[in-house]
Amino acid sequence: MPPKGCLKKSCLFALAVLLAVLSMGNAAPSYTVSIATQIPDAQQGNAQTQDVLASLWVTQRPDISQTFSQTPLMTDRSLALDGSNYPHIAYWQDHLYYAWHDGSTWHLETVDGAWGVARDVSLALDGSGSPHISYHDRSRSDLEYAYRNESGWHIQTVDSDADIDCDTSLVLDGSGNPHIGYHTFGYPWGNLKYAYRDGAGWHIQTVTDSGWRSSLALDDSGNPHISYHDWGNSALKYAYKNESGWHIQTVDDDGYVGE
Repeated sequence: MPPKGCLKKSCLFALAVLLAVLSMGNAAPSYTVSIATQIPDAQQGNAQTQDVLASLWVTQRPDISQTFSQTPLMTDRSLALDGSNYPHIAYWQDHLYYAWHDGSTWHLETVDGAWGVARDVSLALDGSGSPHISYHDRSRSDLEYAYRNESGWHIQTVDSDADIDCDTSLVLDGSGNPHIGYHTFGYPWGNLKYAYRDGAGWHIQTVTDSGWRSSLALDDSGNPHISYHDWGNSALKYAYKNESGWHIQTVDDDGYVGE
């Protein structure tokens, strides 16, 4: 029976969703289902303080061939949804892998087969649904960029002039060109850097000499905006670029924030 106080429509909705998932059979392999319902608090006497919610979680295991509890661990993964809302995942174990779901099953691909190359992965899909991945090549401390087209996977070295430390953030612009925010070693705190590719090749800029844990976004004009942690000042900061160059603002410096 539905819990006391549960609204009929919400309970019926939860039951309908559960039956729909169970009817999928093998279409959703290795899944678990849980229905969470929140009911009004009788002690408060006010039904408006609590909404009746029904939520469904479906858990799948895309890659059962890897043992991620052993060294090296799977430390980084990046998720993107295509135009049909199917999931695509880039992840690292001993190599760089890419998994995608077509609505019925998972497909697994090895992007970079060199051992231990990929950490700090970031995945983006272009307008055709093709994957693009930025990552840290641990074996050479380089910033790498991989993309797939009709002929297969292609890998480019973006920055090999400095020691890449951690964190890559990849975004594609309206023309499908990659833009990457990342961090390199440097004195005293390391460098926050920005790389982008156009018809002439890759271009690399240093945003600041004290920044990591970056997250990159592009505005409607294709200008980069980066949030990051200022290691030297223990602050969350925001950098953006326009016609006059890079500009930096402090967002929060109350304690050790933004990492």
